[in-house]
Amino acid sequence: MQVQKEILKVRIREDLTLDYDVVNVRFAAKDEIEWHTEGGPVIIEFNDKTHPFAECLFETTVDKPARSGPPVGGVGPYEYWVRSKYMAKSADPGVNIKP
Repeated sequence: MQVQKEILKVRIREDLTLDYDVVNVRFAAKDEIEWHTEGGPVIIEFNDKTHPFAECLFETTVDKPARSGPPVGGVGPYEYWVRSKYMAKSADPGVNIKP
């Protein structure tokens, strides 16, 4: 039985709160996260040494969501930071990579 890949959409509000504190991504299904912002430009940043995707930095604007690509790191929890490009605000949600 083949597992169907999902694109998990996460909304980032103007105050940098997110729909989900933790997004559950399935490694075997090659799920991806797609971040959408309602405010100005936002930077999504994982630790540069331990990150679940090929890239550790993503940028999104109102008209251009950012897509993570499939997970390439190991399974387990990963924290990331969401920062406004123009305001001194940030949030620290997480991603849980499941087998």
